[in-house]
Amino acid sequence: MGHWKHVGSGALAALLLSGTAATAELTAEQVWQSWVDYYAGLGQTITEGSRAMDGDTLVISNASVGTSTPEGGFTANLPELRLREVGDGSVEVTFPAAMPIKITGKNETGTVGEVDMSVVQ
Repeated sequence: MGHWKHVGSGALAALLLSGTAATAELTAEQVWQSWVDYYAGLGQTITEGSRAMDGDTLVISNASVGTSTPEGGFTANLPELRLREVGDGSVEVTFPAAMPIKITGKNETGTVGEVDMSVVQ
């Protein structure tokens, strides 16, 4: 009986240790691509002016996200977005201090209107 107790303890330890080894680590590129894919699935478009790694940080410059329909649309501009790989499997995202947003739309007579705003944090 004692023999099986040790085998069971070893199997339990192996199971617990394998669970910690199986945790996923995210990269900055994976996070950025998941956002691009997510918004594309919503019918929106994400563009980027440039993309470069700066040490452990993915820097996206002059990015925009938006959508356009015959009735109108919106565009949000992100001058710089930083995705830093923290080292514990997570990614820290830093948005710009201000994000300009433009919303366009048509009223019932077909007149086009625009609203310019800025999201500040």
